[in-house]
Amino acid sequence: MIAAFKALLNPWVILGLLAAFLGFGAWSYHQGDENGSQRVQNVLEAGQKQAAEARVAKILANQKIEQELQAAANNERKAADEENKRLTTELADAERRLRLRASRPPALASGELPKPTGPGAGAAWATGADLYADDGIFLTRESHLAQRVRNQRDSCYRLYREAQAKIKGASQ
Repeated sequence: MIAAFKALLNPWVILGLLAAFLGFGAWSYHQGDENGSQRVQNVLEAGQKQAAEARVAKILANQKIEQELQAAANNERKAADEENKRLTTELADAERRLRLRASRPPALASGELPKPTGPGAGAAWATGADLYADDGIFLTRESHLAQRVRNQRDSCYRLYREAQAKIKGASQ
């Protein structure tokens, strides 16, 4: 037994055992590192796949919302176009009737303004029925323009509120 123990004390045997031990340790470390990195890589790829699927789902949901909002905007635009046509027809009718009125007379040579056609601006019953043709046409056009601007504003508000509600619903 002592002879066997002495044989183990031989420096070449010790060096061989140490080399075998270090080799086994290096191989084990390499295998563990390779297996561990593969496991980490699998987890990473699974997480990336889930994130990509979530992004695709979110993109599809956003595209659906976008299509719904575009359809609503198209419908709103059609309704606004119809309203503008109606207003334009009303304006043309009103202008045709107003052209039947008397025109404003030219200023007098003395520099005085022509006599008003009605009871005056302070009358409680002033409706514009006594206006000269040019004044009535001007005011009718301005009224038409103001109504178109109000319609556009209201249309924008409706579309904004609808978009806000859809986006708020999508984010919850």
